[in-house]
Amino acid sequence: MSNPPPFSSQALGNRANVKPALKDWTGCITDCNKVLELSQKRRNGLPHAAPSKSRSKTASGDVFNDAVVYYTRAEAHYHSQKYYDCLSDCDSSLLLHPHFPEALCCRGAAHNALGNYTSALADLDIAIKTRPKYGVAKRHRGIAEYMRGEYASAVRDLKEEAAMNGGGGDGDRWLVKAEGALKKAEEEAERRAEELCREEVEDRDDKNGEVRNVR
Repeated sequence: MSNPPPFSSQALGNRANVKPALKDWTGCITDCNKVLELSQKRRNGLPHAAPSKSRSKTASGDVFNDAVVYYTRAEAHYHSQKYYDCLSDCDSSLLLHPHFPEALCCRGAAHNALGNYTSALADLDIAIKTRPKYGVAKRHRGIAEYMRGEYASAVRDLKEEAAMNGGGGDGDRWLVKAEGALKKAEEEAERRAEELCREEVEDRDDKNGEVRNVR
């Protein structure tokens, strides 16, 4: 019985793109590994059994497709909580295709997960500048802003994300937290302003009393 023919990189890439919907992150990573291996063999001029039909014959097409595969694998690493692997693949994707918004958003999300909120904002700002109506990037930027105590900005981004994507899910939970934190911060600022006002009045009264005593 003959062995079945190996998958082409097109078939592997298509299968890798389907597996995230099934939450099959390990399978997605495995297929991406195979696609990138075939791509490397092709660039090195080594023979392999299944010719790739997914990539353009132009160098620019090869580069873009590899960037997409690195991003796809990065997303699978992110959902597998392998955040450093995610960062590495996002770096590889962006090296091939700078300002790729999906890769920037994914790297920003990984930075958030690692507590690197300044780095997250840097990536997410560029992603949103590149694609202004990128709701997922706005959600992750809102989370980074919330964690940095920038509550007004967080509420704005999370509300915009809800309007774009119809609300629901993780974004709503963060919006409730951000709105609560903003309200508390505003109440604290108002309370502190009232305290300072009272202190100024008391200081002024004390000074006036000292002047009367001197007279």
